[in-house]
Amino acid sequence: MIYILLVLLLIILALNFLLNNNDIIAPAVLFSFSFTIAVIFASFYVVKWQLNTHVNTFFVIFLGVLEFSIVSLIVKWIFSILDRNQQFNEWHPHEISISSIKLVSVILFEILTIFYSIYSVVKLYNGSMFHFTDAVSQYRNQNLFSTEIVSLPRSVGYVRLVVEASGYWFGYILINNYYLSKKINVKLVVIVLLSGISSYIMGGRNGIITLLIMLICFWFIISNKEKHFAKTVRFKTLLKLVVIGIIVLSSFESLAFLIGRGGYDNTNGLDYLAIYIGAPIKNLDTFLMRSFNREIGYDSQTFIHLVNTIGVKLGLVKRPIKLDLPFQSVWGFSLGNVYTTFYSFIYDFGYKGVGVLIFIMGVLSQVSYEFVKRSKKYFSPAISSLIYAFIGNTLIMSFFSNKFYEQIFDPAFFKMVVVWFLLEVFFRRINYMKTEGISL
Repeated sequence: MIYILLVLLLIILALNFLLNNNDIIAPAVLFSFSFTIAVIFASFYVVKWQLNTHVNTFFVIFLGVLEFSIVSLIVKWIFSILDRNQQFNEWHPHEISISSIKLVSVILFEILTIFYSIYSVVKLYNGSMFHFTDAVSQYRNQNLFSTEIVSLPRSVGYVRLVVEASGYWFGYILINNYYLSKKINVKLVVIVLLSGISSYIMGGRNGIITLLIMLICFWFIISNKEKHFAKTVRFKTLLKLVVIGIIVLSSFESLAFLIGRGGYDNTNGLDYLAIYIGAPIKNLDTFLMRSFNREIGYDSQTFIHLVNTIGVKLGLVKRPIKLDLPFQSVWGFSLGNVYTTFYSFIYDFGYKGVGVLIFIMGVLSQVSYEFVKRSKKYFSPAISSLIYAFIGNTLIMSFFSNKFYEQIFDPAFFKMVVVWFLLEVFFRRINYMKTEGISL
């Protein structure tokens, strides 16, 4: 049945690509691509993983991807009707310049933040700065798998949020300026790299993956807007993306060891990738074979970050909750503990939750992209482009876990949007108003 599912997903992906004018970052394309790649990897391990895809797993994935695609196309069609009698001015990218002294100040702030983060984790466990990876690994494992959650000083969270938001904001400027001049600004590259390192040193690779995906989205947003979302993607471009993907995935296991996270026993490089990309399909299938009769409550897996912040403050839950993601294995082969985005929906709300939550995902994602298409800002990174690139990352990672609701419905995301606005005011808007003779 996995092969039938693969064929159907390939058909949906192809249709989404054509119906969106060969736009590879359209929401429907990203979401269907996500599960198509996952099912391709899973199909290579049918025997090794005993992957006998059951009917309910088949329909959850197929209908979920199909629903998202249809909803996105309907929203796109509605916007096209609303715009039928409107004329939009052409948009062209402009170079976004920021003084060297300001860029250097950002670099220094990021370096201080990285050392402050390391110092805070090491101090928590009375470790050594020379062996900080041990403290980071202990901190990560305790927060993921222990009943006791350990928190760093609130100031650490604030400065790290600013560094993360800065990486995305300056990353857009890096891509924008390179798109125009084909020249690389070293200071901007350093800012983006330090932002990724800041995320990486705390034991996670998600930040680096998010940053890379968003940079790619920025490129296509700029290209698509300049070319009025015409059919612009060529085979050469797709080939470059495949090469970048292979390089990134090939380094995935090495990155884990550098931060004190070991690999899986009895696995080679391809097995390791399959565990992250294809195994969520098998794990979802295993989960759906169980009986689950949970009462709907505030201890939601789908909106976990929202619950752990606002829910705790309002007294809706007594203490922060954790993701219920048991590790899976078959015949001695570890399959990790990720289950695709559908796991949380069904865990919290049953099969009906899939239809409702996918509908909301489709609407919000496509509406966000429609705002990108209509944004005319050029003197600074458009907030709409930053938001959609962030959403685009969650759509691509849907094969992995519930990134969309975990990250978009997270108070930290709204704080990040505020930081983006403040960066624009400080680094661009004031200077722009002065050069244009606009009164402050």
